Amino acid sequence: TEMDEEEEEEELQFSGQDLIKIRDAIAHLVQSLLHLLQTFPLKDRPHSASNCAQIFSKLIYFEPVLGELTFAAPRDVSELKSIPEMAFYGLKSLCSPKHGDQKE
Repeated sequence: TEMDEEEEEEELQFSGQDLIKIRDAIAHLVQSLLHLLQTFPLKDRPHSASNCAQIFSKLIYFEPVLGELTFAAPRDVSELKSIPEMAFYGLKSLCSPKHGDQKE
């Protein structure tokens, strides 16, 4: 039908370069969030901690990771290259006493 054809025409097609820019922007946002978690404790904000945990849990599957993952804490979060690595680091950070009771 005519409606289906119009919907298909409206679909966005991203180039490879567009996808790389989007990925890099997401990586930058996640690194910024990790920096914030290093600075601002979420101990008194369980809802925010829960939201961060949900975001990081979804980002674990964002892209494939080539090679071996190292789970050692980096000296600086900017050393993390893949978004799943950043997500694991973020989840680990949320489990620290700085961000609340680990049992929760």
